[in-house]
Formats: sequence, C-alpha cells, structure tokens
Amino acid sequence: MFLSRKNLGLHLLRFGLVVVYLYFGFAQLSDPESWSGIVPNWATSISTLDAVTITYMNAIFEIAFALLLAFGLWTKWVSFFLGIHLAVITLTLGFSPEGARDFGLTLATFAHGFMDDDAKKFPAP
Repeated sequence: MFLSRKNLGLHLLRFGLVVVYLYFGFAQLSDPESWSGIVPNWATSISTLDAVTITYMNAIFEIAFALLLAFGLWTKWVSFFLGIHLAVITLTLGFSPEGARDFGLTLATFAHGFMDDDAKKFPAP
C-alpha cells in the first residue's frame, strides 16, 4: 500500500529532523570541547556544570529524542520538547545565519508535532 501525500510528507519531515538531530548530537559527542564554546554563559551560571558537561548532556538528549522520533514513539511530546530545546538555542544564537537556520528547524519540529498522529506509528503493511 502506498502512502498518501500527507503521510509521505510527514515521514520525509520526520526523517529530515531525525538526521539533523542525530548529526548534531553525534558531532557534539565526538568533539565536546569545540561545541562547548557556544554554550551560553547563563547555562553554566544557573547550574553547577561546566560547558563540556552541558555539551555532553545536550548531545545525549538530542540523540535519545531523535531515536524516539525515528521510531515514532511519543512523537507529539518528543517534537514539543525538541522544539522548545531548539527555540532556546535559536534565541541564544540571535539574528545570525545559524539563528535563522535554527528558527526554520524549530518551526519544522513544532509542525511535525502538530501534524503527526501518535496512533499511526508505522504505515500498515
């Protein structure tokens, strides 16, 4: 059975988001020192954690939630938390090329959560 255009679009959107979050999660795990330079000062000042530890935690969060999204588990909640997470990053980056990119990804992540129906985890055979 073929997917409808709506379902195909949803699966393509999900696949794209999963790739983005997995890429950045694994990139942070592989070189946390480089990524720790963009951890905002407020994140280290409101916690007792250093920037490298925050980078590791961020990487694990992004990988774990990307995998949940990939398997279609709790997609509305996963999209909501990933969207909030990326919205904070977008606001921190501000008006910049990276901030504009992340703004688009934030909206795409929220859109996925609004479009997806958790009852449809996988297409029927």
